[in-house]
Amino acid sequence: MLALALQTFALVASAAALFAGGDATAENRIVAINFVAANTDGHIIEDLHREDLRVSDAGEKRNIVFLRRIGIVSWDPPTLGPNEVSNRGGAFAPHATVVLLDLFNEDFPTQANASVRLTHDLESIPNADSMFLYILNEDGQVVPVHGIPFDLHFHYERPSSEPLWTVGIKSLMAEALAKGMGPRRPSITMSDHVNLTFQALDSIAIQLSRIPGRKNIVWINNGVPLAPASASRFSPSSGPSYSNALRSLSQRFNSFGVALYSLRPFLSSDSVLNAEGEGILDQLVADTGGRPNTGEEIADTIRQALRDARTSYQLGYEVPLQSCDGKLHKLHVSTNRKGIRIQTKASYLAASEPAGEGFSRMIDSAAAPPFDMAEIGVHGVLARDPENARVAHLRILVNTRDLALIRSNNQYTGILRLAVVGYMQGGRTVDAPVVPFELVFHHSEADHQEILNAGIQLNQEVALGARVTKIRLIVLDQTSQTIGTLTFPVEMKNVH
Repeated sequence: MLALALQTFALVASAAALFAGGDATAENRIVAINFVAANTDGHIIEDLHREDLRVSDAGEKRNIVFLRRIGIVSWDPPTLGPNEVSNRGGAFAPHATVVLLDLFNEDFPTQANASVRLTHDLESIPNADSMFLYILNEDGQVVPVHGIPFDLHFHYERPSSEPLWTVGIKSLMAEALAKGMGPRRPSITMSDHVNLTFQALDSIAIQLSRIPGRKNIVWINNGVPLAPASASRFSPSSGPSYSNALRSLSQRFNSFGVALYSLRPFLSSDSVLNAEGEGILDQLVADTGGRPNTGEEIADTIRQALRDARTSYQLGYEVPLQSCDGKLHKLHVSTNRKGIRIQTKASYLAASEPAGEGFSRMIDSAAAPPFDMAEIGVHGVLARDPENARVAHLRILVNTRDLALIRSNNQYTGILRLAVVGYMQGGRTVDAPVVPFELVFHHSEADHQEILNAGIQLNQEVALGARVTKIRLIVLDQTSQTIGTLTFPVEMKNVH
């Protein structure tokens, strides 16, 4: 049976949003951002406190209302019982790093140089258990060399008798390159080229959403070709604008907790790229809080990304609702501790839309993948009502440590928005509307540690539509804008 939590809540449908976009008060909205702190030698700082930090949003100093450290194995969910499911299976650390070798945006000689150097450098990396490797081949398709296991029931830390996967990197790379090496297709347009590149990055970010904590993508690439190499410098009049697509991609990266690192050591005189193509790469790095290219060797950049993934932070600060003007706001996060550099995104879009619209988009993103998102740990069981087969009872345990809780006047406040989505045979979502719920909970300072350890138990009754074969519970922490999902199979017998 599912272990009992300290607090149990019966959810009710919310008639109106109590908070718009994660508000601390009716007049303020909370903006949540992820960051990494390191000293001048690149070593990660693990003991930052809220009082150490300063935030400037569009030139205005803002009040920080929460700070939480990400990258700690902080939840040991109950052992699965009959009919119970969890979105965190196996024993894993809450972080991951993907290395993406881009052959799609390079010429043939550069491709060959890149693959040889990467193969050599990967053999020298000792801590590769949380690292995965993909190739973006010459057709714009993502090919796994050492991919993320689909079911995630794996161990980041290997048994002592099992070698690192990088020991066999030469044969793995040779097999993957057989699918990816070759000249660029002459028929593809520049617009198609950029769109396929964005789709590839988005598909990897979605894969990474299954893993909690910090996720980094090291993109080995010189940029995206916005115009032929022989053309003059790119300008808005000489080609399409990709600002909206860039903004959308960076927002999805941020919602999944993914940062992009750039590494472009392979530029050759024969490259299909020109200098203007670096703009897309630089903007994505800045907008997702990754590290820009610094001319380092491949192995050095990958090692830094691995270190950064192990410990990161999320902070939230208040902004007045009138400052949410739909414009791009510059961000600056600093610390009063000397010798520490804060690495975070350079700007964000201060959305002026109602909270419900943003929630609907996040529901769509969480409902689409064939797997569960694990940024918020969720464990639960579905039981069919013995008197009505069209009704199911959900009993859910949510990991409180994954939530951003705001402390004020010796009270902690959290806000969860939840939805239930149904699926028919073949994975298509049902036409019936999503069932939304909202939960605002409070607890005292005295109860805080116990609630962190026990989690929050939620009970909800769900009406099952005809032909529904599974349902997915979507849990959104409104304050931090992070998501966890949990999918339950539904037996169809006696449901008509």
